[in-house]
Amino acid sequence: MNLDIHRQVMDAVGDCSRPLEEYLRALWALGRDDWDREAWSEEAFVEVVTGALSSHVPQFDEVWRSADFVTGLGGWERVILSQVVELRDIEAGADAGRWNNLSVATYLECAMAAALDGVGELPPRTGDQLADFLIHGQRYE
Repeated sequence: MNLDIHRQVMDAVGDCSRPLEEYLRALWALGRDDWDREAWSEEAFVEVVTGALSSHVPQFDEVWRSADFVTGLGGWERVILSQVVELRDIEAGADAGRWNNLSVATYLECAMAAALDGVGELPPRTGDQLADFLIHGQRYE
């Protein structure tokens, strides 16, 4: 089933031209009410991850720069919002530092590759597993 998820997601990504920072804002908006469920189905995961390719992108909020200190955010939300901030800073000229994957396609490909290599879960079924998935999207090579 993991390879099916990989194929479905990468087929949907195609030649996506949406900047990764916008994609992550859309992903956050789609998932913020639901990612803290006890478990996610494969279908729900694919729907949210591919839905963020074309869904509404919320405006950037400067408060995200202190996302680690905002109460009420789950761990995955801290990760995704800090990634949004870092990508915004990279776009403004900051060093890419810990970033290996700066496009939607490579980000998702590497996040799923980590899971297929046994480093993570595909689909991530909890908020903590989603946080790991997001980190692998950023750093996995």
